[in-house]
Formats: sequence, C-alpha cells, structure tokens
Amino acid sequence: MQHEKGRIPLRPRCKNLFLWKNKRAIQRFRYIRSLRKTSQKQNHALLGIIFGLKKKNYRIAGIGAPAKGNTILNYCKLDTDMIEYLAEKSALKIGLYSPGMHIPVAHESRLCEDHPEAALLLSWNLADELIPKLRQAGFRGQFIVPNPIPRLV
Repeated sequence: MQHEKGRIPLRPRCKNLFLWKNKRAIQRFRYIRSLRKTSQKQNHALLGIIFGLKKKNYRIAGIGAPAKGNTILNYCKLDTDMIEYLAEKSALKIGLYSPGMHIPVAHESRLCEDHPEAALLLSWNLADELIPKLRQAGFRGQFIVPNPIPRLV
C-alpha cells in the first residue's frame, strides 16, 4: 500500500537483499579490475620476452593450437611477424590457420626439422609433460611458458 508521498516502505528482507547485491557488484567490479591489471602485466611480460628474443633474431614457433592459446595470441596481437607457425599433432588442425592472427598450423615434426630458437608453449598446463617429450624428439630451442608467470625454460 502506498503512503501519501508515493513511496512504499522497504522491508528489511528486501533492503538486505539490495545491500547484498550491491556489495556483490562492487566485489565483482574489483575482481574484474584486478584481473585486468594481472592480465595486462602478464601481457607486458610475455611481450617483453618475445621482443627480446626477436631482437636477437630468434625464430619463434608456437607449440599447439588450443583455444586458450589462441586467446593469448589474439590478446597480445602475436601474428606471423612474431610467431612463424604453430606446431600441432592433431590432423584436424594441420593446414589451417589460427583464428584472428592467421598463423599457419603445421605438423609438430616441423619443430624438430626447422629448429627455431624458441617455441611459445600454448598448452602451458602441460609444460611438465610436453617439454621432456619435445626435448627427446630433438627440439633444442628455448621454451616460452606464458602462464601463470611468463618465463623462459
């Protein structure tokens, strides 16, 4: 029921819900702002590594072509000027191009034939498993692991 001034009193339960949602929105905003800052720092660190290697005239290939890896390629704007090709073992991807940056996808054996000086590991969650396998297959270059903290291995 309305009062004279046209306002309906806010029940305590509704007021608490409103305050809770407002608090959650502020927390979500802070989280997103923090995530943006973190991703910008990682972006700068990764680009610093890649530009440093390119200054030394290193050739850089990518290892794998997963969706999360393509997110990094697009976010950092890494195209064929920086990454020559993506080495992949899935026959479904070989001969295609990465979405957005249009980096050609080649068979993983090319990595050991070309011997680029560095390789960006786009399946970083499998680094502990992939690096020894690629070393055993004959890859002699450095690995760039982009996440959680960009580094050379």
